[in-house]
Amino acid sequence: MGAYLLATVGLNSVPWRLPWAFLALIGAIVAVSWILPKQAYARSSATPPAWDLPARIVAATAMVFIISESANDLGPQLSGLISTFPVFAVIFASFTQFQQGAGVTLPLLRSLVLGSASFALFFLAVGVCLIPLGVAATYAIAVGAALTASSFSYMIAKSVRKPAEPT
Repeated sequence: MGAYLLATVGLNSVPWRLPWAFLALIGAIVAVSWILPKQAYARSSATPPAWDLPARIVAATAMVFIISESANDLGPQLSGLISTFPVFAVIFASFTQFQQGAGVTLPLLRSLVLGSASFALFFLAVGVCLIPLGVAATYAIAVGAALTASSFSYMIAKSVRKPAEPT
């Protein structure tokens, strides 16, 4: 988390233009996907405890509230940099690690990284299309781009990692 915060502060000082930001993000996704260990994931048939879903809801709501309340002070770029990856990754990974261990958490994080391409394409489409096409057409295109990217990410993730054989 500390590395993420340091990177966020550094990235916030860069005056990003949409094409360069998109290329940098895709480059980061590819680099992190390549660096993360490729391992078989352990299937878990454990039933989550009754408190799991309410605790996730409270954790996610608290993070969204804190970021939303800080947005005016942080500004649009910094609050955008802070709000995306950590909100999902911290909540998913911490609950998964606690309940199922690292054998399931690492593939989860790898899939979150690959899935970030759908966010990248969604926001690229919004940035490129909003002014010339208007809201309805822009968001239809953005959702289509995100769903397409998610489909490709799923196929890539599925081909990279296979379930571990039961012992």
